Amino acid sequence: MPRRGAAAGLLARWRRQQPEPSHASPAGRPDTTVVSFPEPPRRKTRRRLLIAAGTVVVLLAVMTSVIFLSPALAVKTITVDGAELTDSGTLSEALEPLKGIPLARVGEREVAAHVDHFPAVESVEVVAKPPSELHVRIIERTPVAVLKDGKKFVLIDESGKALASVRKRSEAKLPLIDGANAAEDSDVFASITGVLGALQPEVLKQLEHASARSVDSVELQLTNGQKVLWGNAGQQELKATVLQALLQAKGVKGKASVIDVSTPTRPVTR
Repeated sequence: MPRRGAAAGLLARWRRQQPEPSHASPAGRPDTTVVSFPEPPRRKTRRRLLIAAGTVVVLLAVMTSVIFLSPALAVKTITVDGAELTDSGTLSEALEPLKGIPLARVGEREVAAHVDHFPAVESVEVVAKPPSELHVRIIERTPVAVLKDGKKFVLIDESGKALASVRKRSEAKLPLIDGANAAEDSDVFASITGVLGALQPEVLKQLEHASARSVDSVELQLTNGQKVLWGNAGQQELKATVLQALLQAKGVKGKASVIDVSTPTRPVTR
């Protein structure tokens, strides 16, 4: 009995000296403790920026879809101004197909495509007025002369393009181009229209006729009977400036029967 007691004591002492058993994970591995460290400031800032950027992209996508697709911002009203040679009502009718299209999708190109067949229209300016109004300003070509066509008088621009017509000569305060050569010779015709295109509007209104026997002999006649010898198409701007100054001079206006600016640096009146 003493030996059995001694053996039991030794066994108990051996058990006390053994290390405590670790708690095993379900897979049979010991649990490990993970220590979490604070996130670096740079990484946190980057994450916030990415979140903010993503939010902005989503908002922009939503706003874009509303602006370009929403029927609430579609064209409902179209106003037109600036048209003098072209009928405003006819222009408005030509622009009717633009109604119902989102306002943001209608620009100068789209408007011009509907009105560029009108001969007097040179360009357009478009202003969108949310939520649904489109304002169109028409820029027309400038007529510089009148051609008689049967019973009508056709207004033409510097290039000779027919812009509009009037029934009475008095309705067009522009010079009438006459002369057989001007009608048959395109070079002569171009010389006349080029001269008229160089004149200031206040001078143009004072002209009654424009003619030429050749490209070097352009002549103008004022409504008061004075004749202007222009010559060829050279030095157009200088000739126009000199002529305007002479017409404003007291000793020339209405007194000289002939004003010769064919050599603009040495004009002659008689």
